[in-house]
Amino acid sequence: MDEKNSAIKINILSPFVGALSVQYESRINNDRSYQIGLNYFSGEILKTYIGIKGFVFTPEYRFYFRDFKNMRGFYVQPFLRYGEFWDNKSNTIKMMGTGYVLGLQNVFFKKIVIDLYLGPLYTKFFDNNNLINSRGQNIQDPEGLWIRGGITVGYLF
Repeated sequence: MDEKNSAIKINILSPFVGALSVQYESRINNDRSYQIGLNYFSGEILKTYIGIKGFVFTPEYRFYFRDFKNMRGFYVQPFLRYGEFWDNKSNTIKMMGTGYVLGLQNVFFKKIVIDLYLGPLYTKFFDNNNLINSRGQNIQDPEGLWIRGGITVGYLF
């Protein structure tokens, strides 16, 4: 079996919170890889428009617990996050975050990758702007400790 060095993945849970989440993972050596995630939030959660949109950029570094071939196995993955969010009134706020996830990635049919992960995320928002939702209400900055998780499905190449 030829070793694969890269994967493109989509988080299949992200549409439930009005987002599109895409990740690119690239192998560095037998037990490490890096991953770049891009998320776009549409402002709609379960067909309810809340009036706030945004994007998040997430660089990640993955440590597999044993040598891996074709990008499979248990891992720990620290990450950083940067995001910007805006409302219909041109108010914007910026966010930074950090955390880590524990996960398991496996490969099926030699090309299909499924990745399950979960872990803590701490976020801090910057700017003094208040975002206004579609009902005209101020949205408080949701900073603090959160849980980050996902199930991604992708293609190895």
